Amino acid sequence: MLAAIKLPGFHFKPDIDVGHFLTFLTLIAGFIWWLYTTIREWRRRSREDARSGALRLLLRMLRERGGMPTSLGTLYTEFSSPAMRERRKAYCRRDFKFKDEATFESAVYRLDWEGKIDFVTADEIVFRVDRNQMAFVPFVPAKADSERIVEIFKQSCIDSAVDVWTLERLARTSMRADPKQTSAVIREMLHDSSPLAQRRASGILQDLLARTAASDATRSA
Repeated sequence: MLAAIKLPGFHFKPDIDVGHFLTFLTLIAGFIWWLYTTIREWRRRSREDARSGALRLLLRMLRERGGMPTSLGTLYTEFSSPAMRERRKAYCRRDFKFKDEATFESAVYRLDWEGKIDFVTADEIVFRVDRNQMAFVPFVPAKADSERIVEIFKQSCIDSAVDVWTLERLARTSMRADPKQTSAVIREMLHDSSPLAQRRASGILQDLLARTAASDATRSA
């Protein structure tokens, strides 16, 4: 308790209960923590919104190329250029830039994981067009065609001259032609005694499983 305060003509007795004082401190601490977490969450959402806008802008830039592949370095330089400032602000609500090329590449890999782009070489990407929506008569493979496609994929798996990017594209084509036989080929590679065959199978599965997960997420959204 604080001592009473005496002034001429006045008498104050400001008794302060310790419990009330501790409650006051608790409320102040709670408010400060709420303010901190609110600001932190707002900043996190702001960063996510800006990054999401940047991904949409990257897709727009790729789409405007009309199917022409571009290297990651070229796309990164163009995205960060002063000429793109207004478009960055329009898509990201601020002049968002990737802090370095590694962060930019992670964004590109996210687009690849979501099945929105294709790697045509180890360093070049292109906007992915859904073949199911193209306005032309689709090619319907006969049984012999499907068997040939699977055989080409199988032979490519043991050909060291075929790079992993080409192999992943062949795997996707073969999987569309005959999922059962293609899965058998990949499973055989995965359990092969050769470490090289195992690594190539794992690379193929990483691509196929990522696309499957992205497709499932899209359907459930």
